[in-house]
Amino acid sequence: MLLAQITDLHVTAGGEPAYRLVNSAACLSRAVDALLALQPRPDAVLVTGDLAFDGRPEEYAVIAEEFARLPMPVFAVPGNHD
Repeated sequence: MLLAQITDLHVTAGGEPAYRLVNSAACLSRAVDALLALQPRPDAVLVTGDLAFDGRPEEYAVIAEEFARLPMPVFAVPGNHD
């Protein structure tokens, strides 16, 4: 079984930068693009650490939308922000 792991997403909503530095939603989108481009594709994706920046519902909506693009299962082990 081939696993891919991504960690500490800290996704914000509405394009606001996480820590006033990084558009974490855009970074997640690029990570999903990279996962989709892998050959062979992983059998599953493990997501560890903080998923959302503040734990707001709109942040989880962004995360869910991005993960819905993946054809493989996604398993989350959330961090303390979640």
